[in-house]
Amino acid sequence: SASRSLVANFSAISTYSVSLSVSPSGAGTVTGAGNYTSGANVTVTATPASGYTFTSWTASGLTFSTSTSYTFTIGGNIALVANFTQQPTYSITTSSSPSAGGYTAGGGNKVSGSSVSVVASPATGYSFTDWTENGSVVSSSSTYTFTASANRNLVANFAATPTQLEPTTQSTCA
Repeated sequence: SASRSLVANFSAISTYSVSLSVSPSGAGTVTGAGNYTSGANVTVTATPASGYTFTSWTASGLTFSTSTSYTFTIGGNIALVANFTQQPTYSITTSSSPSAGGYTAGGGNKVSGSSVSVVASPATGYSFTDWTENGSVVSSSSTYTFTASANRNLVANFAATPTQLEPTTQSTCA
């Protein structure tokens, strides 16, 4: 039997890093950072914070994806940036007419596209009539719901309710 000499050949498995950041800071969160073996499929995910929308994944100024979830095959170290854009906000103001007629709630700064509900509550001796904006009626319901798409100045209108008078009896002395 002949003697044989065997040689085992090994190659190093390369490991690459995926680092993630958010622009602007605080605009969202990201997942998928870490170390991966060369050739592995990597998925990174971006989730916008309230008031922001996701725009793109970039690295070294180049856009790689405009999808919040991006899957790629790793072949080297990469630093990806999740880019977000702040959504506009609108001012929703509410008031009562007359001011003693009741109370309003639900106004404030609202993110574009969000659902807004404003509520009018009459004071004692008043009833709710309608919501107006610039003198035009926009709702006859005490709860008015709409989508924020512009600054709004809403007035809750109230009417005094007639008071019920108790019948009086006069007594006469004879």
